[in-house]
Amino acid sequence: VKNKFICFAVNTLKQAEETIKEANKNNIKPIIFIKYYIVKGFGIDWIKT
Repeated sequence: VKNKFICFAVNTLKQAEETIKEANKNNIKPIIFIKYYIVKGFGIDWIKT
């Protein structure tokens, strides 16, 4: 079985969680694109976790 890589753009953390769960059910490896304004709101510390 060949892996499927599909890119998803999300606006919220909830959308990212739902996307990952659904992708795992369908044997898809999701590539998550997080909108810049969300990353800016998290600050630098969220990258370390």
